[in-house]
Amino acid sequence: MIEYFGLLCDEESGTVVLMAPGPRAIEVVTVLHRMTRLSLWHGKLLIRDVPAAVLDDVPEEVAAGFATVLREAGALVEVKRKQMSPEQS
Repeated sequence: MIEYFGLLCDEESGTVVLMAPGPRAIEVVTVLHRMTRLSLWHGKLLIRDVPAAVLDDVPEEVAAGFATVLREAGALVEVKRKQMSPEQS
């Protein structure tokens, strides 16, 4: 007798969306540079074009940690969560 099992994945992924750079835009650009390795110039362009996805489809813990660092720099950030499919995990 052959049995087949399907895996259910409860792991969630998240997308970090920068909504506004806040009053300390230079600090936000510096954090983006440090955390994503974007150039300072690209970080400056990114904060001009908000809302913008900064990290996409990363584990929820990574997204929450990154959002916390951006919030500490003064940015307004959202973490949009979605259920990961079994193929992504």
